[in-house]
Amino acid sequence: MEYVVVDWDDDISGFYCDPTRYLEALPELRSELPEGAFAFASDPAHYAISGTRCVKNLEIGSLAFSGSGRTDLEIRFAPNEWTHDAGLEIRYDDVESVEMRSSWITTASPPGLGGVLLDEVRPHAHGCVHDIALTNGSITVVCADLKARWE
Repeated sequence: MEYVVVDWDDDISGFYCDPTRYLEALPELRSELPEGAFAFASDPAHYAISGTRCVKNLEIGSLAFSGSGRTDLEIRFAPNEWTHDAGLEIRYDDVESVEMRSSWITTASPPGLGGVLLDEVRPHAHGCVHDIALTNGSITVVCADLKARWE
């Protein structure tokens, strides 16, 4: 990620997450971001850490590709029972690339990519890039645009 800070902090034995720089840069990115991507990134609840519609702590429920003549992707994020009242569905249109990385921070980390820490959406020549930091890895999607909705 370019703006959002997500770093492991040994002192607290957890992640330090801070979207401040991204939120400051977002108005400048507006003209370069596709409509759906900007709507998702600029939603006031998106980074309200204590709110029920913040992406933090969501978990990957499913990931599916589709399309005819182009590739589309849908990721459904399941709600965390302690912090959310709904899950989140993101549909990525005309996907150019998807990269998934695993990186366990400690030997006690559970298997899988883990929960969402934070994310950011930036302009890209193809449309936008969506970086998602997870407790045990990351997902990066480059696409023409995305549409997000809480279920």
